[in-house]
Amino acid sequence: MGHSRRLQAVTDGDDDLMFRAQVQAAVQGDPEALTWLYEKYVGMVHSYFRACDVQEADDLTSEVFLSMIRSLSRFEGTEPAFRTWLMTIAHRRKVDHFRRTPPGRTVATEPDVIELRAGVSPSAADASRVPDPRLPEGLQKLTQEQREILAMRFFADMSLQDIAKATNRRVGAVKSLQKRAIGALRRSVVDLRAPEVAR
Repeated sequence: MGHSRRLQAVTDGDDDLMFRAQVQAAVQGDPEALTWLYEKYVGMVHSYFRACDVQEADDLTSEVFLSMIRSLSRFEGTEPAFRTWLMTIAHRRKVDHFRRTPPGRTVATEPDVIELRAGVSPSAADASRVPDPRLPEGLQKLTQEQREILAMRFFADMSLQDIAKATNRRVGAVKSLQKRAIGALRRSVVDLRAPEVAR
C-alpha cells in the first residue's frame, strides 16, 4: 500500500486530517510526503510567478519549495492557511526578484481560467468558468500588482483577507485592485472582440 493510501486509511478520508498527516510526515523528512506537497502546490506557485511576469519562474518556484522545506517545522494550521503561508513565501521571493530585475512584459500564454464576475469567490464559480483565448493578451494590459492579486485569488484560491496578509496590504486595497483588474479584463475582452465582429 502506497504512502498516500496508508494515510487515507488512517485518516478515514478526512481531507484536513490527511493534509496535517502529510505535513507532519514531511517535517520528519518523509520523501513521499514532501513529494505529495510539492506535486499538490507546484502548479499554483508556478502559475503565480508566470502571471506576475517573472522570467525565471522555474528557479523561483524551486526557491519557494526549498524555503518551505526549511521552515515547515514552524508551520501550524489548516490547508487554506498553508496555501496562504506558501504564497507569502512566493510573494517575498517575487519582491526580491524584482528588486534585482525589473519586471518584463511576458505573461503566461496558457493561464488558468479566470472568473470575470466581481464578488464571486473562485470556489463558487468553478462550474461556470469558461476558457477565453483572449485572456492572455488582456492580462498583459494589467499592472503587475493587478496580475498578482488575480493570480493569488484564482490560482491559489485565496480569500481577500489572506491575500492582504500575504502581500502586506489592507483588505480594501486588495479589493480595489481586484475590482480594477477585472474591469480592465472585461474591457480588453470587449476591445479584442470588436475586430472579430467587424469581419
